[in-house]
Amino acid sequence: MITLVAANSDELKAQSNVMAFNDNAKAKTELVNAAVLNKTTIKPGTLGDAIDASDPVNDYDKGSFVLFVQGPKDGQMTARQMAVMLADAYQDRRLTDFPTYLTVIYSNTGDTKGKVSAFSGGVLYTTEDGQTAFTAKDIWNGVKPITKWNVENIGTDDVIPEGLEPAKMEIQ
Repeated sequence: MITLVAANSDELKAQSNVMAFNDNAKAKTELVNAAVLNKTTIKPGTLGDAIDASDPVNDYDKGSFVLFVQGPKDGQMTARQMAVMLADAYQDRRLTDFPTYLTVIYSNTGDTKGKVSAFSGGVLYTTEDGQTAFTAKDIWNGVKPITKWNVENIGTDDVIPEGLEPAKMEIQ
């Protein structure tokens, strides 16, 4: 038997959540806000971590959109700062028709200019002339075509719905 419970508290209304549970299984009831399920994450890691984060996990999963940022640990703009800046850009409706929740993984490599690669569903973004690593400025200027490529590659599941602001990013 499945029972649906709708709560009438102001807190639940504010979160726009519905609560459901399986009464027979005595499953724990938990509220989940859609914005928590789909949010941009920024964290340190390696190229392998970026590829793994992008890869589909099973036959039903199309994968995720991931940027891998390599750059300096210190200086005018660190790899972490580049990661935050790019995450903001890829979620910005003013820069793209497909603002996207994504994962940004950064690595402090010491490279002063920084390099960025984009992955979608385990596929590396490659320009017509074969370029796969970009400066932060190039990848910033490529927001529109790269988000379009991502939607063509894995669909619109990670596109931020109209009227919804991106969830606050977390630095892990």
